[in-house]
Parts: sequence; structure tokens; C-alpha cells
Amino acid sequence: MPDPADRHTPTRPAILALLTVILLVALAWSSPSTADTGAQPVYLPLVIGDGSSPTATSTATATVTPSVTQTASATATATATATATSTETPPSMCFPTSGTYPITVHDTYLNANGFVNPDGYYSDESYQNKTWKTVFIVDPQRPDGGFNWLRWRAEPTNVISLTASLTGTGNLGEGFDEAPWPAFIQPAPAGYPLWPRQLNPGDWVYLDTGVDNDSGLRAALDYHIAHRTLMTLPIYDADSGSGLTGSRHVARPGAFLLIGYNLNGIGYLNLVYIEEPALVACTG
Repeated sequence: MPDPADRHTPTRPAILALLTVILLVALAWSSPSTADTGAQPVYLPLVIGDGSSPTATSTATATVTPSVTQTASATATATATATATSTETPPSMCFPTSGTYPITVHDTYLNANGFVNPDGYYSDESYQNKTWKTVFIVDPQRPDGGFNWLRWRAEPTNVISLTASLTGTGNLGEGFDEAPWPAFIQPAPAGYPLWPRQLNPGDWVYLDTGVDNDSGLRAALDYHIAHRTLMTLPIYDADSGSGLTGSRHVARPGAFLLIGYNLNGIGYLNLVYIEEPALVACTG
């Protein structure tokens, strides 16, 4: 007859079956499916080599590269600026010794477009609609005239030396003396003349009043009319005295064509204004 105690002692197969059921329930409870919860799956970064993720490495590289580029660009810009600054100040500029002639025109007659009140307009195959004007040596509006003859040297001159200065390409390169800075205009620039023996804007130039109706002078002027010489002339903006002690203050150059003149009585020149010509670097 079986022992009554054996009815209350589970058998080994029963115990195993129970453990299996418990394990399955536990697994089902602790691992809900994505479909059941609606939660998105989470992917951990792939760890490589030194323990950093590819995403972190890529971000660091993208941040550093522009910084290096910007630094190099800033350095290049600074270098270019310094270079430009060191060459921005142009050298002092002087009139060319070839093609500059001792005739000066008052700046009140001119503006950026040519003569302010032109007598007409000039055109040829080289120039179109350039202003021209009859400029008198004595102008009722200006006692010192609209133009003056000049001399390059301090010693007194005559029509022969003036003719030489007006012949061909001129003789400015053979010598030039600045007139003194007028005592009534103060103060004089320190170190005047800044470029001795070279004609440049800011110089005072001696007048030449010994001009007459000479055949040699007419021949020199006729040559420039026939050859349409582009004549570089000093434009003046201030005057000092008259006669051999007189002088004119040079403001800038002007390029003109001479198309007519008169040396009898109140002399005049018919001038066409072309442009403001380039100067050249002073030497010495």
C-alpha cells in the first residue's frame, strides 16, 4: 500500500515542467516586442579602435577644417593688405621733360570736361567733341591773362630761348629752375622745392614777358599746328608779380592741341583741351 506522504511529494517530471512554464512566463514578461509597445528600436554607436564613435570623429573633423581654412585666409588677407599698403603711396610725380612746353593756362578756364565756356567743339580722327577756346594773354576778366608764356631758367630770356623751348619736343630736360616761393604766401612748404630742378605740381615757374611777333617763334607754333602735337602745358592756380620777377604756381598738367594763334597786339592762342595727361616719377 502506498505511503500517504508520497501523494504530496511532486515527482521530478512535474517539477521540471513547472520550472519550464515559469521561465517562459518570465521571458515573455521581460521582453515585450516592438510591435506590442510601438517604441522605436535603439541602435548604439559602433565602437572602433580607440573607443570613439565614427560620428564623433566626423563631427570633430568638420569643425576643425573650416577653422584652419579661415585662419589661413585671414593671414593671406593681412599679408596682401600690408603689401598693398606699403605700395599705395605713389612716388612724387613730375612733368615729362619731352613734350612739355612753357605756356601756362589759368585753371579757372577749365573743369573736368574741358573749357568751362568753350568757343566750340573740335573733332578729328583721333579726338571727338573736345572743347576749344580762344585764350587771350590779357583777359578783361583777369588782368594777368588767361595764359602766360613761361621760362624754364632763372636768367632773363629772349624770344630765341623761348623759341628753343617751343621747338620740337621742347628743352625742359636741358635745365629747370624753380622760382622762389612768394613772401606774401605763407608758410612755404618745408624743403621747397621738394624736387629741385624738376618741374612738378606745386612749383612756382618764372614768367617770360619778352615775347614778340618773331618768325622763328611763329615757325615753332606752326609746326605744332601742322603736326597736331599733343602739348603738355602747366595749369596755374595762383600768380605772383609780373615781368621778369613774376611767377605762376603750377597746379597740374593739361594736354592741349594748338589750332591757331595771334602774336600781334593782344595775343591769343586757340587751344583744344584733350585730357589731363599722366606725369612721370621724379628722379634723383
